[in-house]
Amino acid sequence: MKNCNILAYTWAILALSMVSCKEDHPIEPVFDAPKKVLVISDIHICDQRAVEGEWGWHIENRQRLVEFLDWVATQSNQYGTLVVAGDMMDEWVAPTHVAPFINVNGEESDSPSDFFEVLVRDNQPIFDAFRRVKQAGVELVYTPGNHDMTCSASDFDTYLPGLFTQARDAEGLGAYTPKGMNEVVIEHGHRYDFNGMPNPITTPGGLLPIGYAVSKYAASLGWNKRNHHYADDVDFNGDLETILADPTTRNLYEKKTRSIGNSLTYEQFCEAARYVAQQMTSDGNAMTTRADSPDDETNHFIYKMAWTSVFTAKPCSCAEELIDLMVNIPIRFFPPYHKSYSLIEIAPIVEREPALWRGIYKADTWKKLQEINHVPVPMSFAAAVLAGGVDPILDSMAALEFFRNEKSDKRIVVFGHTHKGLVYHDKGHLGDCLYANSGTWIDQKWVKEGYETMTYLVLDKPSAHHYNVSLHKWGNTNPIAQETLELK
Repeated sequence: MKNCNILAYTWAILALSMVSCKEDHPIEPVFDAPKKVLVISDIHICDQRAVEGEWGWHIENRQRLVEFLDWVATQSNQYGTLVVAGDMMDEWVAPTHVAPFINVNGEESDSPSDFFEVLVRDNQPIFDAFRRVKQAGVELVYTPGNHDMTCSASDFDTYLPGLFTQARDAEGLGAYTPKGMNEVVIEHGHRYDFNGMPNPITTPGGLLPIGYAVSKYAASLGWNKRNHHYADDVDFNGDLETILADPTTRNLYEKKTRSIGNSLTYEQFCEAARYVAQQMTSDGNAMTTRADSPDDETNHFIYKMAWTSVFTAKPCSCAEELIDLMVNIPIRFFPPYHKSYSLIEIAPIVEREPALWRGIYKADTWKKLQEINHVPVPMSFAAAVLAGGVDPILDSMAALEFFRNEKSDKRIVVFGHTHKGLVYHDKGHLGDCLYANSGTWIDQKWVKEGYETMTYLVLDKPSAHHYNVSLHKWGNTNPIAQETLELK
């Protein structure tokens, strides 16, 4: 009996000591570290036409991507997820004379799904490598980008069944938070870029933003230059009036437009050409703004200036190219646009509203567009337009939409979209934050100066309060950049 009392007393002392220890030194739950997460983006997989025509951005690096994916498949003990953060496929980069979509028989098609099937067929080694990653036990996650925003969930289910987990939250958009990494959000970034965000308002029944037309225009200029499609090489600005007054130019214009039934007179074409030239020179304000409200007037001016920057950076080389790109070689849209549109009907280059994206700059329309696209914090029209051409502004949207947004609990934001891989610290309402960009896998000749291609991010959470985020280039041993975030 005495021994029983001693035993009871001992248990009581132990119990009290445990309570005391719990109060002085709380016991934290055991942390089960998640496997590392890999992020790649902006692969821009193209079809065989783009390979043969050399306008595709992802040709030389295709085999290197397969090598990377095969390496990932051998590292399933370390990595639990590979995220493809948008622009895996490319449906934008092609000259305007090329049919946007074809089917597997090589016939022109109105169906994005037909073209999805072509892209999968033409890049079978890449998707076979993705399957090996999946079979090794690494989850594959896809978020939409702007260049593949019309690749639907059903397309993935039909032609790549069960391969990718699709992170989607609006049509043409999506964001992903890895398991066990609640402070992280990964998305492509085009949600915050006026030129790249889905636009179902002024293109009813469709999604394509203005960046699609700019991409086609730029691809055509590049293709023409590489293939010496036009013989002339003149100062388009300095020689414009001489060119327009030349009867040869008028005859060329009438011959080209007669074949397609274009109703624009030569005089109207000259007006548009002069407008483009003026945009390239001094004030760039050749068209009167439409002042439905002070905000609309400001936004319309900004909208025009965006097109000015396009024409300034990528001028036509001669009159024939100008005629073709403005009028004769149309930018074709898929349903609901069964007709073709020339650049003159798209850009605000004459004293009238263009046929497409009419009124996109208006304040009410801009507000509604952001609501449809689930933008957390409304952006100014100017900031969103600039984000389409100035990479640091697009990167800074992470701070506006997440770090300084008191409704957000995200402290690590990952974008792609700019093709510039980087990692840096920022500040937010929760304290220290990290922004990272996954860069791109396009060929080196298309990469912006000073940045690498074939880059990827590694997200590691070794403890409950620490993250390591590093940017790597495939083939290099050491990371390009690496930062640590301590959660406090």
